[in-house]
Amino acid sequence: VERLRVIVQDAVIPVILSQETFREKLLDLQKQSASLNHLVYLDHPAVCNKISRQPLSSRWQQASSIQPAYIMYTSGSSGLPKGVLVEHRTIVNTVFWQIERFEIAPGVIYLQITPYFFDSGTLAILGPLLGGACLVLIRDEERTDISALRTCLTRNAVTHFLLIPVLYNVMLEEIGDDLKDLRIISCAGDYFPDQL
Repeated sequence: VERLRVIVQDAVIPVILSQETFREKLLDLQKQSASLNHLVYLDHPAVCNKISRQPLSSRWQQASSIQPAYIMYTSGSSGLPKGVLVEHRTIVNTVFWQIERFEIAPGVIYLQITPYFFDSGTLAILGPLLGGACLVLIRDEERTDISALRTCLTRNAVTHFLLIPVLYNVMLEEIGDDLKDLRIISCAGDYFPDQL
């Protein structure tokens, strides 16, 4: 909660879209944050109903390429979390580079291992969807469970995924023989040792 409080105050966030599951934590956070005026629980029936009644034209707003798409915060391991503003053009350019470089197209089956809240997680979701690939989502508890990863990779005939080097090394040792459909693995987010 402390990390979230620092982020909400730093970014002067007025609204949080969330789920009912996090209601108590968010109410505590709201009490500590002067800028946080609204908590919207997207899975609440009344909210779902209200959103569904809105015309599609009212749900979209055109953004300029230099406007912020999101703010990515560091872990704060060296002190307070630091925010990096990512513009629309940055994420669009990166995603389309990824699509071209890693040949993401119809017929590709992309496993999204990286959590969505990491910058590489954004690429692992947007790249496959915009490239016309099939995106396979994995549960949080399965991300580091080698047996569950093996099952997911083979059952879905995964061809592409992105992961951190440490997990890549473990996968090579533990399930390398089961990766017959795999064509491209991207490694990012940490130091890549020469022996890999």
